[in-house]
Amino acid sequence: MIAADPVPPVSGRRVDLVSRAVKTWTGELVDLGGRNTLLYYRDLKQGTLDIGPDSGASAVAVDALLSSQTVRLSAMFGEPAITAAARRARTVKAKATENYEERGLQTLFLAWGMATWHNSRGTATPAAPVLLRQAALSPRTGAGEDFDVSLPGEWEVKPTLLHLLKTEYRIELDRDDMIELLDQDAAPPDPALLFERLTKACSDVAGFSVTPRIVMGNFSYAKLPMVLDLETATATLLGSELISAIAGDEEARAAVRARHPAVGLSQPDTVPPGDEFLVLDADASQSYAINCAVGGADLVIEGPPGTGKSQTIANLIATMSARGQRILFVAEKRAAIDAVLDRLARAGLADLVLDLHDGTGSKRKLAADLARTLERTASIAKPDPTHPHDRLHRHRPVLAARPEAPHADPRPRGRRAHDDAVLHRRHVADRDIHARMAVVGAARAHVIAHAGARIEPAGQSDRVAALTPADRARLETERRLLD
Repeated sequence: MIAADPVPPVSGRRVDLVSRAVKTWTGELVDLGGRNTLLYYRDLKQGTLDIGPDSGASAVAVDALLSSQTVRLSAMFGEPAITAAARRARTVKAKATENYEERGLQTLFLAWGMATWHNSRGTATPAAPVLLRQAALSPRTGAGEDFDVSLPGEWEVKPTLLHLLKTEYRIELDRDDMIELLDQDAAPPDPALLFERLTKACSDVAGFSVTPRIVMGNFSYAKLPMVLDLETATATLLGSELISAIAGDEEARAAVRARHPAVGLSQPDTVPPGDEFLVLDADASQSYAINCAVGGADLVIEGPPGTGKSQTIANLIATMSARGQRILFVAEKRAAIDAVLDRLARAGLADLVLDLHDGTGSKRKLAADLARTLERTASIAKPDPTHPHDRLHRHRPVLAARPEAPHADPRPRGRRAHDDAVLHRRHVADRDIHARMAVVGAARAHVIAHAGARIEPAGQSDRVAALTPADRARLETERRLLD
């Protein structure tokens, strides 16, 4: 979440425009209605795996799971209940896999405690998970007849319920204070104090209560963090020329246009080698996009599949990182992230990226990954690029000139001028000859038409009959001109 800072000195018009834009954006993002499974969770026929007190699951196995142990599903449900439980587990996992692959969302969680209240705005019955923890279902066989069930994440109070209580009932509760009430040192943790505090705080909400249900399923509302950021980041948004320009501020729009750098397509031919950090091939258009970003441009890069967008992103990450800048790479689908990570890994830069697509999960694991990366990078020797840079300095002008070589005239300048003059004189002479031939041809046609002559096909002697001496003389003159 972005922390709120003092509002910077900006015009009142900008404050008004950005405030209205934030209200519009949050209104489009927020969903406190029945479609939000974090507020109105419904048990599905096959898509809910209930392991709570009334589910028939073994209390010992459930306690072991809540204590962060990996437990077999068959240890929770004996025969014949394991068959139905495994079927539900397969359905839950299939949906979680679909959400991850198609939407890039981690939605498989274990919910502990369900809050409900009287819904005065609709017919849907509220059922909001109080505690959530990332879960995992690993099939033990190809057919998925049994599963290993684990909780790799950490317990958290999801902000969706707290956001609804704040916006609808003006009840403010701090997530961190709430999670401190969960006794995580016990095995299993004891949520009684947390549930009690929540129920007491919501005593004025009609029908509010918390039941100790424990269910595993898919819970998703990925837009709420964006809503919270918009609501608490007024100063940051007002300080951004780009955000203000999007909100409609004309001064900000002029500033954004003015700061666009002057970048040419030929810039890669002249940029110093020590200032270029491309790790993959890049054509002129890709280099242009990267140089614009390096220059501080606000831009959108578009391209159909196969035009090298992932390659350009990988080059951009490497280039910005080499310049000491930070990059946030966001994609809706995991496949897009994997395409970029794969290219960076093949370039030996896998440690350059902290992959948060799945969420932070375990904070201990995140800290361990950071420590391992820092330790590895500290032992990498700094390369000496002097020799390859010198080679590039020598050969780049030759390579840059080659595209123009097929269109260049290889003759010396003096020879070109002489040849051009000769060609001009030949052109004038040819033009005069064609003009004379046209006149002679017209004269010949006139003579033949006047004399009634018959011309044989080419290759035979012309035999002209019934010509007067004067006509014969004119025709002979014409033939000499043609010869």
